[in-house]
Amino acid sequence: MNKKFRITNNWIQSKSKWTPYDNVVVKGMPIFTIVNGKVAMSENEVIPVPQGKKLKFDY
Repeated sequence: MNKKFRITNNWIQSKSKWTPYDNVVVKGMPIFTIVNGKVAMSENEVIPVPQGKKLKFDY
């Protein structure tokens, strides 16, 4: 929890590609990010997780 980390636009993993926190130094950093019960990021590395579901048509 004492680890310091600088947030940068290059680090952000989103469609916008920028953050209002660019160049802000924070104390503490997440080790895992979980999306829908599956690990999506581990130790600063993005893990590809299928997000879509198969559509079923009843017509």
